[in-house]
This record gives sequence, C-alpha cells and structure tokens, in this order.
Amino acid sequence: AEREARAGRLAGARIRARQLVQRLGLTLPVAVEDVAAVLGAEVVDGHLPDAMAQLMRWGGRARIRVADSVTHAGARRFSIAHEVGHLWLDHRGAIDVALCAADAMEDQAASVIEAEANAFAAELLAPAPLLGPWTACAPDLDVARALARAAGVSVTAAALRLCELASGPCAVVRCGEGRIVWAARSATFPYLPRGRVPGPDAAAIERAAWGSLPRSPRVVPARTWLGSRAAADATVIEHSMTLPGTSDVLTMLRIESR
Repeated sequence: AEREARAGRLAGARIRARQLVQRLGLTLPVAVEDVAAVLGAEVVDGHLPDAMAQLMRWGGRARIRVADSVTHAGARRFSIAHEVGHLWLDHRGAIDVALCAADAMEDQAASVIEAEANAFAAELLAPAPLLGPWTACAPDLDVARALARAAGVSVTAAALRLCELASGPCAVVRCGEGRIVWAARSATFPYLPRGRVPGPDAAAIERAAWGSLPRSPRVVPARTWLGSRAAADATVIEHSMTLPGTSDVLTMLRIESR
C-alpha cells in the first residue's frame, strides 16, 4: 500500500508538471529560469557547502539559490527545476528554507517529497508529449545524448527519462568501483540491487579492471547483470560511458523481445 501511495504521488507530480508545460506553452529546451520567474521565484547563484540548491520562501516571495559549485549546465537546470517542483507542489511550512543535497536529486531519494520534486523536474525539462523523436528509438546512450542536447539536461537525466518512458524492459545503472551504486528500471525490467557486482562481461567491470570502455552498444549475457535469475541463453544490450569528472560508469541496459 505504501509503495502504491508513493507511485500515485509521483504520477501526480508528473501530471502537475505536464499541466504547467501546457499552460505556459513550453518547448524544448524549456527556459526553466523563466518558468521560475513566472511562478514568482528569483534564481541566484551562491555558496551552498552542503547542498546543490535551496528554496527560500517568505510571504508571497521566493528565491532559488543554486550552489556555485554546480557548473554543469544540465545539473544546474535540473536543480532549478527540482526547486520549482517544491514551489509548485507546495511543499512548505510556515516559512520555507529547504536545502537539497545531491543525493536528493537522484531517483533513490528516500523522502517522497524529494522524489516528487525529481519527478516534477524530469517532466518539466523533458515533457513526455514532446519526446516522440527520441522515445520512438530503441533506448541507448546515443539516443540519451541526443535528447540531452535537445532538452538541455545531463546525459544521466536524459537516460533516466528514456528508461522511465520505455515501452520495453530497460534500466539505467551507475556503478562505482565495479559495484552498483544505484539502478533505475522500467516496470518490466528485473530488480537490480544496490551493491551487487555485475559479472566479468560487464563494461563497468572492464572499466574497473582495465580503465577503458567499449564505445558502442553490445550484447552481453543476461546473467552478467541478472545472475541466476536469467535464462542461460538470454542476452541484454549494454551501452556504457564514464561519467565526466568521475571514474563511475553509467550503463543503459535493455532486453529485446525474442
């Protein structure tokens, strides 16, 4: 029941974002600072040592402060959209001063409020009705890169959005030092637990062992990622990249119907 309630709230946040996109007649790339201004929020940059962004509200005024350490344009836009989500979804007390750290802006956010703001931000920056040219393709990192350029978001955000909207089994996985840090998956892709070490065929293991990655999508045994739950002859298509500024590996996985 709790999981269903959470899913309902996230779906509601996406609907609210889509309604705002339609109401304002937004197109890609969404001018997120203009959206904030329309909602009465000033966007400024400043020092935030323990957060990526902050929403402050008092009376009828609001300010979104983005940490000056957030230098990637896509990450900055998502941070603003996340705080716009808090504002538009009315996540508030009598006086709001909300700090949002980096882990709150990943899909693994423990708080349903942070997850709602993430769902809102993803829909605001990459509205489902505008993504036909990308969702019509089989999801991989090349498609994610194309969407990232068009929508002004990070490749990670674009990959997560494609996975969310995929009609077939799809997953996005971040690995650090050869272990799964987090995984997001479509409804039909099997569960991928945090901390699992994928099999030796995985690109993430190659990166940890040899320091290099294959550049193109490739077929690997499904047991590489799914272990004993996978049929012996089952395969997945894997496409990986090293995340900028880190040694972590971002991988998109998809299972093609046979």
